[in-house]
Amino acid sequence: IAQAGALLALNYPQRLQRAFLVNAPTWWSVAWRLISPMIDAKVRSQMMLLGKNDKEKMKAALLEWVDEDQLPVQYGGTCTVEMGDSVFETEMREYVAKLNSSS
Repeated sequence: IAQAGALLALNYPQRLQRAFLVNAPTWWSVAWRLISPMIDAKVRSQMMLLGKNDKEKMKAALLEWVDEDQLPVQYGGTCTVEMGDSVFETEMREYVAKLNSSS
């Protein structure tokens, strides 16, 4: 697994800045401890596990990366637009549909 990971990292460099596992179940921390040694240290440092029982920690961590007005209310932000309903996402769907219909 480690060799495959190294090969993938070499040939497919990642563009990830930070990945959040939000509302992680309690058992996931045990699983993470078992699999994390097999993951490249750089990738591990970009992963953040946020359990569902620590809402304030989750909010603080997410607000470091996401503006409060863009973060959904259930994660501590002020955004009330449902995922998939933003103006940008709607325009993108329409654009892709237009491209697909012309093929």
